[in-house]
Amino acid sequence: MAALVMLRSPKGVVKAVDPDSFDVESALRDGFARVPEGPTREVTTDSGPALTQRQTNRDFGRIVAHEVLPSAAAAGASILAPEAALAGRVAPWLLRMGAAGVGGAAGELGTQGLMRERLDPGAALSRGVGEMAAQGLGEGMAGLSNMAGTDLYKKALRPGAKVTKQAMQTQTRLTGAPVAADVADVSAQGLRERVPVGRLFKMGPSGGEVMADLVAPQIAAKQTAIRAAERARWRINPQQLASGVSELKAELASEIGGAQKAALVDHLWDEFLNQYRVTTYPSGKPRPGAPKINRMTASELDDQVLRWQQQADYNAEAMDPNENLRGRLAKALARAGRANLRTIDTVVGGDPARRTAGEIIAAANDRMSSLHPLQDAIGNAEVRAAGGTEGGAPWFVPAGRTATGAALGGAGGGIPGAVAGGLAGFATDRALANPAVASRAGIALTDRRVQDLLRQAPRGVAALLQMHKDPYSQ
Repeated sequence: MAALVMLRSPKGVVKAVDPDSFDVESALRDGFARVPEGPTREVTTDSGPALTQRQTNRDFGRIVAHEVLPSAAAAGASILAPEAALAGRVAPWLLRMGAAGVGGAAGELGTQGLMRERLDPGAALSRGVGEMAAQGLGEGMAGLSNMAGTDLYKKALRPGAKVTKQAMQTQTRLTGAPVAADVADVSAQGLRERVPVGRLFKMGPSGGEVMADLVAPQIAAKQTAIRAAERARWRINPQQLASGVSELKAELASEIGGAQKAALVDHLWDEFLNQYRVTTYPSGKPRPGAPKINRMTASELDDQVLRWQQQADYNAEAMDPNENLRGRLAKALARAGRANLRTIDTVVGGDPARRTAGEIIAAANDRMSSLHPLQDAIGNAEVRAAGGTEGGAPWFVPAGRTATGAALGGAGGGIPGAVAGGLAGFATDRALANPAVASRAGIALTDRRVQDLLRQAPRGVAALLQMHKDPYSQ
C-alpha cells in the first residue's frame, strides 16, 4: 500500500501516480511539479486505484494546445519567412529553419499564457530547437524529392546535345549575352512549364498538346497585335533594315578577306531588296528613274524575321564560308527586323496593360522562341517512346531495384515477402522506364506544393505522436 502523489506535467496535465511504480524524483528533475491539493488516496489489492474520472482523464485540450499551436506558429513562420529581404545573403532553407525556431518558441510562450500557466522560457527554447530540427529534416526531405524528381524528368526527356545547343543560342539571343549550358537547361524549363512526355494510359494531354497550349496564347496575342497594326496602316521601307547590314560589315572589316565578304553581303542584300523593287507600271510599261520600293506590312516583316532566324540557326555551324556568311547576315537582319517591329506604337484595344502592338509582338516572339527548344525535345522524346527506343538504364539498375525490393520484403516477411518485394521492385523499375510515368513523377516530386508539404511533414508527424503519448509514461 502506497500513498499516491499528485503531479503536474510540464504541459499542465495533472495526474495521481503511484511512487512504487513511477519515479517521482526523476519526474521532478524533468520539470514535473507536485500538486499539494487533493485528498491522499490509498491503493490496495482489493479496491484497486481509487482515482476519480477527473484525475485519470488526460487533459486533451491542453495537450492539443501545446502541440498544435506552437507547431502552427512554426509552420507559419517558415512559410512566411521573408526570403526576398535576405536573397543572396542567407540560404532560403536556413532562413526557414531559423523562422521555424523563432515561431515555435513564440508559440510555446503564447500557449503557456493562453493556458494561464507559469511562463517557462526554458520550455519555449526547447520547443524552438525542436521545431528548428523538424524544419531541417523537412528541408532535407524536400531537397531529396527535388533531386529525385529532376533526375527522373531528365532521364525521361533526354534533350540531347543538339537541342541543348539550340537552347543556348536562343537564350543568348534573348538575353544579349552568352549563356552557359546549365542556365539554358531544357529539362529544368520542362519542369517549370510542367510539360510531361507522352500520354499516360490515354488519359490527360500529351506533352505535345501541353506545348501547343503554351504556344497558342502567344500566337493569338501576336495576331491580334498585327491586325491592329494593319488597321493603322503601319508600313516600313525594307531599306530601313540596312542597319543589320552595316553592323555585319563593320564586323567583317577586321576579318581576313573582309572586303570579299563585304561584297558578298552587299550582293545578298541587293537580292533581298529586288523582291520589293518595282521597275514597271501595272501595265508592264517600264518606270522611268529609280525603281519604286514597296513597303512591308507588319505581318510581312514578322514572317521575314522568322525566316531569317531559322536560316541563322540552320547555318550557324555551316562549314562552307558562303553559307556561314549567309547565316550571319540572316542573324543581323533578324535583329534589325525585331527592332523595327518594336517601334509599332499602335495601342492594341482590349489589352489590360495598354501595350503597343510592337511590345506585344516582341513579347510573343520571345516567348515562343524560348519554348522552341523544349518543344523539339518533347517531340523527340515522344517519337522515341512511340518507337520503343526510349533507351533504358543499364542492366544493373533494374536488377538492383529488384534485389533491393526482395531484400526489404524478405526482412519483413520471409520468403513470401521477398517474392512480393522483388516483384514490386521490378514493377517500379518498369514503370519508371516509361517516359510518361517518369516525367509525371518528376513533375510531381518537384511541385512546390509537394515540397511545402514535405517540409511540414516531420512537424505534423511529431505533433500527432506527442498527442497520443502519455506524458507520465517512462
